[in-house]
Amino acid sequence: MLEEKMDYDLYGDFISFDTTFSTNMYNLPFAPIVGIDGHGSNIIFGCALLEDQTAETFEWVFRTFVEVMDGKKTKIIMTDQDAAMKKAISDFMPDVIHRLCIWHVMKNLKEKCGSFMSQKHREGMDKTLNQLVYDSLSIAEFECGWQKMLVDYDATQNEHLQLMYSLRKMWVPIYFKD
Repeated sequence: MLEEKMDYDLYGDFISFDTTFSTNMYNLPFAPIVGIDGHGSNIIFGCALLEDQTAETFEWVFRTFVEVMDGKKTKIIMTDQDAAMKKAISDFMPDVIHRLCIWHVMKNLKEKCGSFMSQKHREGMDKTLNQLVYDSLSIAEFECGWQKMLVDYDATQNEHLQLMYSLRKMWVPIYFKD
């Protein structure tokens, strides 16, 4: 545990917290707390097996982790789109910058909008979306491109795309410049 505390002291400004792994025989969510070391490699600061995925349980994990790490809170936390996790972070660590994992966002988007985007008149929409998300060089470019994409592909009424747009500042890289 001493090594993890030293690593967290050095590299704990950013952590990723993900509970999408439920592969043990009891189907308990496994929650690793992961960071990136000075060589760009993943580093595990801690982990937990959770009884449930409520805001109270997540807050307990964060509170316990911070206590074990001598009171140091991270500066940035990246998670999936779990509402209970978001509540726990805002309740316990309101000053921490909370971002959504782009991999999870894009995976969920493909699951929820894959058939919508694969319709004949929307051919190429997935490529346009990827270019907007990953290659926009300014916020204005992203904003204009998003609106144009919605119009060009007749997608202005898609609820999931509307939700993702409302959360854009939490997952689209161009908003992370500051």
